[in-house]
Amino acid sequence: MKPVIDRGPVFEELFQQLTALKYQPKFLEAIVPAWWTPEAEASPNGLQHLKLLLAQYLGLDMAVLLRDGQVKPVAPSGMSFKRSSDLQHVKPPDPNLAYFSRIVKSLAATVGPSLQVPTAASAMHEEILATGARCVTLAAILEYCWSRNIAVVHVDNFPVEKKGLDALVYRVKDRFVIIVARAIDAHASARASFIIAHELGHIALGHVLENTGIIDDPNEEERHRDDEAAADAFAAEALSGGRYKPTWRRGAIRADTLAERAEVYGKRWNIDPGVLLWRCAHEEALWRNAAAASRYLKALPAPTHRFINDVAKRYIDTSGVSEDTLHTIERTLITAA
Repeated sequence: MKPVIDRGPVFEELFQQLTALKYQPKFLEAIVPAWWTPEAEASPNGLQHLKLLLAQYLGLDMAVLLRDGQVKPVAPSGMSFKRSSDLQHVKPPDPNLAYFSRIVKSLAATVGPSLQVPTAASAMHEEILATGARCVTLAAILEYCWSRNIAVVHVDNFPVEKKGLDALVYRVKDRFVIIVARAIDAHASARASFIIAHELGHIALGHVLENTGIIDDPNEEERHRDDEAAADAFAAEALSGGRYKPTWRRGAIRADTLAERAEVYGKRWNIDPGVLLWRCAHEEALWRNAAAASRYLKALPAPTHRFINDVAKRYIDTSGVSEDTLHTIERTLITAA
């Protein structure tokens, strides 16, 4: 498969290597700088610089790429993922892990050491309400994360297509980074809230070790079930403060009735109505009904992925980072837009 845009023979050869490793062509066209052209390739210094950028954007072994012109995904030295020991030894290494690791390392450089979060979900819930929020919405939980130097971004375009991937949380130099990977409709922001609260659960409960990440992928066969169940329980209580009762639905199934009752009980219990619908879908398997009901609720002012990254852009401090790190962050947010 040839690249969509003619960028020169060197890039075409690298493109063939990358697609052989299952890198998505649409991802490559989005991540590669527009000024990689045949003319830029013709300059020795220009070609070296282009290879350096490609290695940085994708998490490739820079020395191997420069010396041999070979593509080798690799996570930065010392970085690994829990529950992914099988992927650590895949030949070639997993492209998504290499890419996520590069993003995490870049984002960690833009925040100070993360502040401690409560080990009790109810305490986290009360801390968020104490900021003036009526309930724990996506906006409120994002502001909470950034106030504690926990970076949160949305990345929905990554090297190798991976269906079912929800998110990951990583710890590097006492800085936590959460990447939401699931594409989420603007009417279903509560799902994003739950995903982020779940990752906060991993942080609060001490599951995330230094220089280690956790990928939450429902399709993984090897899972730490106890940790996942604990993070789910933490998320549920952090969003509801323990006030949730499944009886709120009272047998209602129709979308308009579900939405109406979610609004009533959400106001009564100080719970985001979308969270009530999300739990109804998740715990009672009423996915279609709850999704239809969510469209009666007030939607975010922007698609969920853009909303998350718009908040991130307000908090990311790039004043002290290298130009290469800045480029990595910019390309990350551009491809997620």
